[in-house]
Amino acid sequence: MAIKDILDATSNAISNCEVAAFGDTDTRLMLRACHQNHIRREHLDALCDQAAHCFNFIDTALSLQSEAIENDADFNEATCVSADKTTIFVRTDFTSPDFLCLVCTNPQEPDALLKTAHDALQKINAVQ
Repeated sequence: MAIKDILDATSNAISNCEVAAFGDTDTRLMLRACHQNHIRREHLDALCDQAAHCFNFIDTALSLQSEAIENDADFNEATCVSADKTTIFVRTDFTSPDFLCLVCTNPQEPDALLKTAHDALQKINAVQ
């Protein structure tokens, strides 16, 4: 299964999914994306920047911790919720620049979206 197929299946499994994308925070590029027609490249680039900022913030906060924290999934995900959108970013671990992004246009249960995102990222990592 190709990355595009995984993103398509993930997008189809979530009601009102606007974007399912796989990106790289080092290059700040979305490598593959499945999205609704009204979504422009600039919006995808902005999502990639947002993911990079979220993970940089998490990494900086963790570096200030006095205790070493092992690769806990809670530190590899970010959720942004507004009245009309839920955006999820997940990465495999601290060392990986690869991430998966989901944007839904209706309020979604973040835990369910996080599980879906982690499952999709695991499938993508298996085909790379």
